[in-house]
Amino acid sequence: MTAHRSRVAALALTLACWTGAMAVRAAEPTPSAPVGMVAQPCPAGSFGRTDADLALAAGFFKEGPPDPGVLAAWAKEAPERTRLEDWRKANDWADLCRYRLDNERIARAGKVRVVFLGDSITEFWKAADPAFFADGVVNRGISGQTSGQLLLRFQQDVVSLRPRAVHILVGTNDVAGNNGPERPEDLKNNLRAMLAIAQANHLRVILGSIPPAATFSWRPALRPAAQIREINVWIAAFAKAQGAAYIDYGAVLADPDGAMKPGLSRDGVHPLKAGYALMKPLSEKAMPGPTGRPAR
Repeated sequence: MTAHRSRVAALALTLACWTGAMAVRAAEPTPSAPVGMVAQPCPAGSFGRTDADLALAAGFFKEGPPDPGVLAAWAKEAPERTRLEDWRKANDWADLCRYRLDNERIARAGKVRVVFLGDSITEFWKAADPAFFADGVVNRGISGQTSGQLLLRFQQDVVSLRPRAVHILVGTNDVAGNNGPERPEDLKNNLRAMLAIAQANHLRVILGSIPPAATFSWRPALRPAAQIREINVWIAAFAKAQGAAYIDYGAVLADPDGAMKPGLSRDGVHPLKAGYALMKPLSEKAMPGPTGRPAR
């Protein structure tokens, strides 16, 4: 079983399986699919979440055990999800197709205040608090991604939207090795590159700390709390040296041992509504307000 599919299987037990989903509304790629450099490389259709994905995400934030009907509906889409995940691995490692159509729509409308770029923790934030992602606040989280994938998406999913600021929250999946083992320096280099691109385009940069975690359900052998703390120390110093904002989410989410506080997460990695409610005022303080200045 691949790392991706084993991760999905583990997370499905707690409804966090949605973080590894790549369910899409798209026709199965055919032998006549585009080859080479073309105007539209993505398969026909939208790469957004299906109704079953959205129902699963909503279930993640509800009290009580998972709804068997919701799980069954999501599981029914497994063959299509697998086909499209295989296509993405072979043709679109960074998942540029995911937001391409929506980016074009938003770019035409303009007036983007801040783009939240990240992995499942960012993507889940919109499901937990959809009202937060309005009034020029755009969510560009993709479940399972590492910093290298965010770097490849940065021009399309951030710069092209012409925001005033970008909120970067990444590192959990780097520490977990979702795309294979990597050095701490690789994550740091990707953050350096994203900040350089942002500053070259006159964007305010907000770097979030890697949220606390004592274990990863899809990497049970790892005990990441100490490494997460070490990397966050570096991110804080890097942000200060570069004139970027830094948000220490661990200050409100972590217990003394570096795990997520009880009651803030189902799986110890992804915040529930209570966790996001603690994160929100910290992010709002660093974000540009309607006047272009950080909100206070």
